Amino acid sequence: MCLTDSITRTLRALSLWGARLLLLLSGLLLSACEPALEPADHFRVASQGLISADLSPNGLKLAIGSFNHGGSLWSIQDQSRDFNWNQPGEDYSAFRLIRFSGDGQQVASADKLALWDAKSGQSLRYWQAPHRILDLAISANGTFALLALENNRAVMFNLSRGGIIGYLDHKASVSQVAIDRDATLAVTGTVDGDLTFWSLENGTITYQQNFPRPVSFLALSPDGKLCVAGFYQGEVLLWNLKTHRPLTTLYTQSPGLASAAFNAAGTRLLMGTAREYVELWSLSPAERQARWKIPGDGPWHRAAAVAVGFTGDGRYLAAASDGMLYTLKQEGQK
Repeated sequence: MCLTDSITRTLRALSLWGARLLLLLSGLLLSACEPALEPADHFRVASQGLISADLSPNGLKLAIGSFNHGGSLWSIQDQSRDFNWNQPGEDYSAFRLIRFSGDGQQVASADKLALWDAKSGQSLRYWQAPHRILDLAISANGTFALLALENNRAVMFNLSRGGIIGYLDHKASVSQVAIDRDATLAVTGTVDGDLTFWSLENGTITYQQNFPRPVSFLALSPDGKLCVAGFYQGEVLLWNLKTHRPLTTLYTQSPGLASAAFNAAGTRLLMGTAREYVELWSLSPAERQARWKIPGDGPWHRAAAVAVGFTGDGRYLAAASDGMLYTLKQEGQK
């Protein structure tokens, strides 16, 4: 092949690559410029804002930790507070973390670790963790909890009988944890950017990769096949837990992800950002279906979506740091 032919083919390849890149960038710009939808409805659950929140898997209940009124459990359909939750000896407990079990029957809260019955509202157990809890995840039936500790460990804890089952050691503080429904596998993230997949059956690492930013959010699909991983002021990656490979990048705009929830089938993903927006994605193939902007109330001009979830009737929910629970609908949806 002569040099002229080689140069011509190279230029054609570069032109084709450039055209594809231009189309991709144009699509991203158009996507960013698309007007966001407004929430269909909302009601207040905390007068001075939320520290933490979680939605039950069926979208019927909301558990919150508020700034001024402690913890509480809400019925979404009735827009009513069912129970007030506070630690013994405290008027209003500051629940930095609050999580439903996979079956929605129990709720765990922290700083001080506590387990609550979502049906009766009764406190079931209290424990004092050996170190500060930075994140927690609960198995489907509420038997086990995985605790992210600032002492470079994730701890598997038995919520039924009490006591530590085992440790997952890391090189830095563990910022995020997630476990599957049966507590057989886990994903952990650290402040120095390590993303690690674990087998909980033998406590071994099945995959690990380091990223330049701290891991700021993790969530698993109900079937344990997919993981969404968010990085501080960085990208959001969808991972295949079987192949240990990232499938796609879902969201790359600052300041990153604050919450996420898969639907029951694991085919759609609802993501709440740390500033104003909620996005709905289909996952096969990965494509954004809707985008909403949370208006914010009072001093919360750019509220974070601290918890998101699906309802049984096709609507979507977002609990925001401004103390509101927002109902979201797609365009044209009744």
